[in-house]
Amino acid sequence: MTTIPRPWLRARPAAKPTALAAERAPAPPRSIRTKIDAIIRSALITLVLLSVTGLGAIGVLTVVLVQLTHDVGPAERANMTVRQRMTDSETSLRAYQLTRDPIFLQTWQNAQQPLQEALATLRTKVGDEPGVADLVARQETLVTQWLRYTAPIASNPAALTDAPSQATAKSYFDAFRGGNAQVGVWLANDRETLTTVALVVAALSAAAFIAVVVHGATRGLRPARRARSGVAPPLEDLHRVVTRLHDGDRSARADPHAGVLEIRAVAEAVNDLAELQQRSEQRIADELRLTAFERDWAVGLHSLDGLPQLLAERAAALAGAMGASAVFVRTLDNEGEDGLTIIHPPMPVEQRAPSTLVRAVFEVAQLCWRLQEPLTFYASTAKQAPDTNRQVLTTDRLVPVALQHRMLDYVATLGADSILFAAFGAADRPLGYVGLVRPVGSPVWADTELTAIQRMARDVGRAVALERAYRREQRLVSELQALDTQKNAFVSMISHELRTPLASISGHLEIVRAGDLGVIEPLVDRSLEAIERNARRLTTLIGDLLLLSRIEEGERPVTMVPVDLGPVIEECAATLRHQAQRAGVAFDLVLPDRPAPTLGDPQEIERVFDNLISNAVKFSPSGSRVRIGLEVTETDAVITVTDHGLGISVEDQGALFTRFFRSTNPAALNIPGTGLGLAISKIIVERHRGRIAVDSALGRGTTMTVTLPLRLPAAVGAAR
Repeated sequence: MTTIPRPWLRARPAAKPTALAAERAPAPPRSIRTKIDAIIRSALITLVLLSVTGLGAIGVLTVVLVQLTHDVGPAERANMTVRQRMTDSETSLRAYQLTRDPIFLQTWQNAQQPLQEALATLRTKVGDEPGVADLVARQETLVTQWLRYTAPIASNPAALTDAPSQATAKSYFDAFRGGNAQVGVWLANDRETLTTVALVVAALSAAAFIAVVVHGATRGLRPARRARSGVAPPLEDLHRVVTRLHDGDRSARADPHAGVLEIRAVAEAVNDLAELQQRSEQRIADELRLTAFERDWAVGLHSLDGLPQLLAERAAALAGAMGASAVFVRTLDNEGEDGLTIIHPPMPVEQRAPSTLVRAVFEVAQLCWRLQEPLTFYASTAKQAPDTNRQVLTTDRLVPVALQHRMLDYVATLGADSILFAAFGAADRPLGYVGLVRPVGSPVWADTELTAIQRMARDVGRAVALERAYRREQRLVSELQALDTQKNAFVSMISHELRTPLASISGHLEIVRAGDLGVIEPLVDRSLEAIERNARRLTTLIGDLLLLSRIEEGERPVTMVPVDLGPVIEECAATLRHQAQRAGVAFDLVLPDRPAPTLGDPQEIERVFDNLISNAVKFSPSGSRVRIGLEVTETDAVITVTDHGLGISVEDQGALFTRFFRSTNPAALNIPGTGLGLAISKIIVERHRGRIAVDSALGRGTTMTVTLPLRLPAAVGAAR
């Protein structure tokens, strides 16, 4: 790389060597670390000196400030308070002698306590300070003498009124004033002295601060200038290179021979990063292209119909995206035989691989599926270990060498020198593979390509598995529909065939029991009664089966007419009252005063109520009551049938409305029934856009609730 000219580094004319020049010869260049260390060292020394100077000044000023605020200031205020209280006391006593007014005596008395407190504060703050301690003590003595001398006036205003006594009192007070003034002068001088000390310390600290700053700047600027001359120009060039790289100029490179060693190392690193960035951007562009193709590939395989055509279209797109000259997609059917085969571009039969090779390749596909990795084979030994992070799975331990040669010999006839296999499947069973062939001279399979092909093969596997599952479900649905149709036809046929002989049996039983054929013995009559009872049960069962079959097959449409639910419930209860009386069960009928109109088939609705009420009677113990209630809300009619019988377990409630279901409770199994009543009731209620529910527990009884939509008078009139 060409060295960038540096005008400031031009060679100067050679001078004759002298002893002084030898002494001043520049030292060998140092690293930027050494120069920065010198600058940091100067900065640290300067910082330490500044810290020491500042802390010393702060310490002295703190001591001065403490003395001023803690001792001198309070002492001055206390001395002024003593003077003020003494003056107030002297003035009050004079006024009291002249006026005899007790108010002035009270003022004199009130001044005594603050006076003593001020004297104590002054004594404490001054302490044993030479010079002022004696003055304070003398002042306190003079105060005591004056107070003691003038004390009689408080009890006798006429005391000390003569001229000698007043002169003596005045001399005591004047002596106090003089002493107080001396204390004040000493304290003022002490304050001025402390203030002067603070100013001197502040001035010295400022001078020391300036001196330290000047020293630090002098010691630090010299290595800084040297560092700048050795670092700044190369860094500026490096910055320009980085800016160009940031702006998209991927050809920009830094000069790795300019500047100090660290700058040269950074320049080399920048160049390496630029190269790496170029390769990374190319790889990212390839990954984005493959990702977009993968997305389109997966979207195109979502259809469950026409999968062969979709795979043929996707194979052509895959060949273009991967630079492959041929693409093979083969599947295995459920029996392990050849299934779907897609080849792009289409080949004549004579160019296709032999069946023995195809079967052998399926074994390779099974190996791929177990490894969950694609397998690559190269005709050229130089390509056997491509530059990729993925493990190369072409060793003799995985695939026999003879099979590798057979595959490579075949792809050589197609003008290719490499082949890639990626298997797809479901669970632990492979369903097929995707094979790609690249022509001679193509690059090796990149790591991103191998990953993308493996993911796309999995997409093919999911599509094949879903398509097979879809077709299998279609067959199962068709078979189940056919079986259901046959079952319904069989039930209908059997029911019709049984009704005729049962009708004949019932008719002859009626003739025999009526005595038309002669007198019947009681024992024979009991047997005939049992036959008649079971014939009725069979007739009911056949009727239920026929009704259920007709409803399910749509042969019995709902006849929607206006129905008032109250009279229907009353009629059902009246019909079943005789059965309830035989069982020792009573009805509690709770109906509203207002109508409960709905639209529906009266016979079917009556069938529902008959089933529910008869079940409640059958499963209720003798002596109990069954509550039949009807409640009308704004939109619905709610019918409840509540008994206090055996109850239904939670497990049985889930299957309660299925056909032929009988309770698992042994006590309930002893009660006869077909297991069709509730199933028919549920179908009828749902045909009328209603709901049926159960609330029960073993030993607590059962409540069946039917909810039917109301039809208001306007709706009823419209229905008519």
